[in-house]
Amino acid sequence: MSARNANKQVKRWLLFCGLLFVAAGLLAVIVISGQQILERQGEYRAARREYIQLREQVMTVAADDDEQMEGIDFDALSAINPNTVGWITVPGTSISYPVVQASDNYWYLRRTFHGARNASGTVFIDYRDASDFSGHVRVYAHNMRDGSMFAPLLEWGGDMFIIHTLDGCILTYTVLSRGAAPVTGDVFSSTAEGVLLVTCVNGQPDVRFVVWARLENEESR
Repeated sequence: MSARNANKQVKRWLLFCGLLFVAAGLLAVIVISGQQILERQGEYRAARREYIQLREQVMTVAADDDEQMEGIDFDALSAINPNTVGWITVPGTSISYPVVQASDNYWYLRRTFHGARNASGTVFIDYRDASDFSGHVRVYAHNMRDGSMFAPLLEWGGDMFIIHTLDGCILTYTVLSRGAAPVTGDVFSSTAEGVLLVTCVNGQPDVRFVVWARLENEESR
């Protein structure tokens, strides 16, 4: 075999090895990505199960209307999580969740109401705001890709939502405005009385979708 042919064979072998290396790398990326997707879907399912079971455990509904909520067992909720401050429902959506408050705005970003690590997180109010929802209150939750938490807000066109408080009050809020706002926007630092429902906008890390509402009615049970 001539030296020229030998060099050609070496080059072909090196090219073949290089292609195998690239293929192995792509396969590894596909496998890892697939595992991450499966893990994330598993987290979605776990969070949905947790909140469904929680609703069944603590919610009381009207006997003649399964969609009409009559009350929340806050003793049971507080026994599970002492950080409980309320329960929010948004008519016309799947939003019906407990609301908590921690000593910072990070703890519940990746933890469910029961404290399990999960990307779905929990609905929570800003640690600097009043736990009885007086004054200017910011309520945060994720815009989950499976449609849970505050994801429905981006398509919701309703004009009111309800917050149940620990002291037995039912607060009805009327929507004043909705839309995207920069995270440094004045709406977040305002002192005007009312509630902001805040969620992220996928692909825009510096933007949040905000529903701004004022208290319309307060009823005690």
